[in-house]
Amino acid sequence: MNRYNLSKTLGDGAFGTVLLAENKVNGEKVAVKKMKDKFYSWEACVSLREVKSLKKLKHPNIIRLHEVIRENDELYFVFEYMDLNLYQLMKERRGMLIPEDMIRHYTMQMLQGLHYMHKNGYFHRDLKPENLMTSGTTLKIADFGLAKEIRSLPPYTEYVSTRWYRAPEVLLRSRNYSSPIDMWAVGCIMVEMYTLKPLFPGSNEIDEIYKICSVLGSPTPYNWPEGVKLANAMGFRFPQMIPTSLYAIMPNACEAAVLLMSDLLQYDPQKRPTCSQCLQTRFFASPASDNHLPVIRNTKPPIPSPRKSVGNVINMSEQLALKKEAPNLLPSKALPLKFHRNSIHKASEGLSDILFPQDKRASPVKQKLIPPVNINLLTKERSMLIQKSNNSINNEKLGAPIKEPLNQNILERKVNQNDIDFFRSYAKNPNTQRDMQFIQGKIRQSNFKK
Repeated sequence: MNRYNLSKTLGDGAFGTVLLAENKVNGEKVAVKKMKDKFYSWEACVSLREVKSLKKLKHPNIIRLHEVIRENDELYFVFEYMDLNLYQLMKERRGMLIPEDMIRHYTMQMLQGLHYMHKNGYFHRDLKPENLMTSGTTLKIADFGLAKEIRSLPPYTEYVSTRWYRAPEVLLRSRNYSSPIDMWAVGCIMVEMYTLKPLFPGSNEIDEIYKICSVLGSPTPYNWPEGVKLANAMGFRFPQMIPTSLYAIMPNACEAAVLLMSDLLQYDPQKRPTCSQCLQTRFFASPASDNHLPVIRNTKPPIPSPRKSVGNVINMSEQLALKKEAPNLLPSKALPLKFHRNSIHKASEGLSDILFPQDKRASPVKQKLIPPVNINLLTKERSMLIQKSNNSINNEKLGAPIKEPLNQNILERKVNQNDIDFFRSYAKNPNTQRDMQFIQGKIRQSNFKK
């Protein structure tokens, strides 16, 4: 360590302390991680997960390890220096929302680094904003202390990752998890970049599951059978809650972003998309280049979108496909409800209450073709027609126009020449014998009165 000048502490973790240092030879700034444990041999140093993984993983979006130094049984990792982590960046915003182009750019780099990692047989297991380092518009994944090889056989360790970004299968003590737990953390981090607040800030594991259910709804044997089995094995019962629309949580997010996050935040790990599938979604169709990205430190908060939430969307991919098939039958900025809501639910702390519609809604096609009916207007028109005729027919059509009052006993009404002409023309119809007899009686009665 004689080649470096240590200056100040950048951070402190469970396994080590990160210090800012400067290379005496070339003046380059580096981040030195000093491990808290003692290491008495190089074999113990080389066997560390962080050393083994970073020796293999060389990617522009993965932190670069310059060298490993063992001195007086103390172990030092010398990394490239980054300005600040994502958590510090969001904290410095002081309530000013991050522009969506910057969120897209950061998310793309995070997924590219994870894709390279998963492709080379590793998954991170501790993905969170504190472990995502940024310098300007560049983002890199750091802290591989809990990284695990995908090809290694389960069971794995129960405790992995920070609780707020821990996948539900890990919370339920599953030992057979794999790379999808990183995808769950990506979804949580994306939501936090839009809202500047953690999505599931649970105080313990039970509270964490409660907060997950408050947003995603309670898991069922249909959407996550393995999770129900894990809960039953623990003697745990999920709280019965309805899901909350991500549109209500993130009104400043575009539709493509909400669809991506809803796919990432699925209970069943087998249904979560891979990094490659995420990078092929519409959210990354036309990413902004580095030259056109906004300066994040001087950016004013964007104006929230006027789009209102129309309810909770469970399978948003299916509803988006429905919108593509029938674009004229669906509203432009709203997706139809897939099921009904009949209660008021508070998504999480700091969010306003969301009132979900209680009435039964029609299908998207009928909803467009059938206009709403003003019942009060029809009732008023019916009352006027009933007042016009003292003896009205009770089973008349609601709101049907009536030229003159109708009498219940048609025989009491005086027959005129128009009626006789009508009866004679109608009498030529050979299909109604009963009507013929009735009409002949009316004609005879008319002639008798004359």
